[in-house]
Amino acid sequence: MKLQSKKKVRAKTCELGGSRYRVFGSMAPENAEALRRQLNLPCVGTLDVLEIVLNQYGALNRFAEDIAACVSLEIPISLRIKAQGADDPVDKTLGLAVLEACVRKGLADFVDIEPEDSGFVSQVKALLSGTGVKLILTRQNYRGVGSKEEVLQAAQAVEAMGPALTRVLYLAVDDVDMLHIAQAARSAKQQGMLETPFCISAIGEAGLMLRLFGERCGNDFGSYPLSRKANEGMALETLDEYRKLRRIYAIDHEYDGDGDGT
Repeated sequence: MKLQSKKKVRAKTCELGGSRYRVFGSMAPENAEALRRQLNLPCVGTLDVLEIVLNQYGALNRFAEDIAACVSLEIPISLRIKAQGADDPVDKTLGLAVLEACVRKGLADFVDIEPEDSGFVSQVKALLSGTGVKLILTRQNYRGVGSKEEVLQAAQAVEAMGPALTRVLYLAVDDVDMLHIAQAARSAKQQGMLETPFCISAIGEAGLMLRLFGERCGNDFGSYPLSRKANEGMALETLDEYRKLRRIYAIDHEYDGDGDGT
């Protein structure tokens, strides 16, 4: 039987930290047309959580108005602002205003930011206080992995800042890095080292397989892009690939025992 996180988090009908691995489908629309098109993808309704990355949205000051005009989803929505590794950084004042507008209109169930700017974290916490919208803190480390213990300490430090969900992503440059990250996720779950539902996973091309198999490491959730640009010249990392590998390796039977989990 799958181990569960000490705390559980519920948004709409989705519970994180329970017996099922939860699938975040991630998209990063550039404009209102792309937002509407991606929201209408057939797979969106089968997700556990829809993650929308705001960094590439051209008219970000209009995002709340644009999404309000086209969204009618029963699944939770997570709005993410990336800082580390982002090609299109978001001005924090504008980002906070956009998040406030979305929260006020009831368009977000989660807000996902990075913990490095403690002042911004405090502002977002104040914004979410009393609203029912939950905070995700995602730390991205591009300096490589020193050890399993380093990854675990990073996850515990993020959790200590008070998010509802904890996510720690390390750049994996080789198989050794992937092993450290996978062992950290497994140890965190087996030893009950984190209270909150969590995802400890890898970024970078070498970490692709760990992201696809993150469920087997003890993670409570994982994020899968709904589409990738055709000219990137690398293996596509898609929701369909995750589900295909899950069936091939019978992860549902081996790990969580409650159907296909998707």
